[in-house]
Amino acid sequence: MRKSEMSPLQLQERALFVQNLTSAGWKGRPLNATFDQDFWLSEAAVMDYDNSEVKFVLSYCAKDHSMELLVDQDWRYDFVIHFGQKQAEVLQAIIAFQDRLSFENLAEELPVLMQLCPGNFFIYSDEYGLVKIDAEVLASL
Repeated sequence: MRKSEMSPLQLQERALFVQNLTSAGWKGRPLNATFDQDFWLSEAAVMDYDNSEVKFVLSYCAKDHSMELLVDQDWRYDFVIHFGQKQAEVLQAIIAFQDRLSFENLAEELPVLMQLCPGNFFIYSDEYGLVKIDAEVLASL
C-alpha cells in the first residue's frame, strides 16, 4: 500500500506504531523511509527489537489493521494480531514484555494479547495457515 492510498485512520495508526515503538527502543528498518516517498510497501512499517533471549520483528499492515509479531531465536513463531480499536493497548502490552519475553515464557506473557483481541490473535502454521490462539494452542507453544 502507498502512503497516498491510506486513509487518515491508517496514517494515524502508522504514526502511533512508529512513535511508540521508537520511544521504547525499537529500530525502524531503512525501508520505512521509502513510505514518505510514496513507494508501495506490503507493510506500512517494520520495527526490530532484540532482548537477551529473542529477536522481534513487528510490522504494521494498514490494509487489514493488523500487526505481525515474529519472535525469533533458534526457530521462529509468527503471530498475527488484528487489533481493531485496541492498537494502543496492544502496543503497550508488547512494549511491557519486550525485555522479558522468551521462548520459555510465551504461555505466561502472551495471554494479555488474547484478552485484548479475543478471537483476533493468530499464529501462522506452515501446515494450517493462520490458527486462532486459545489457551490450548498457547499452552502447546
